[in-house]
Amino acid sequence: MSVAVNQKQRLGRMLKTQRNKDKKSLRGLAADCDMSYATLNDIENGNGFPTEKTVLRIVENLNFIDKTKVYDLYASIKETAPPDVIDYLSKNKPAVEEVRHRMKKDKGAAEQ
Repeated sequence: MSVAVNQKQRLGRMLKTQRNKDKKSLRGLAADCDMSYATLNDIENGNGFPTEKTVLRIVENLNFIDKTKVYDLYASIKETAPPDVIDYLSKNKPAVEEVRHRMKKDKGAAEQ
């Protein structure tokens, strides 16, 4: 899936704004996230787009008041579930079964 430049820039600006509010350097945040300075710089400037795991690491190392806004923006850009939800489900089999149960229930209600 190709991500539009303006969408990459929107996410990058959100991350950069919070990094600046937190008074973290680009190099410092990159080190905290175990990634290169150049990669983080590309993400912040809209020249790159992070994977789900990368966006989770970045967001966890910043002090967002509401992390879900970042995750929901990422999800809307990628047209997928938010990365925090994907991460949770990948580590929690009972939650996956609960979601599947809910899906069956919703499908049954829609068919009536």
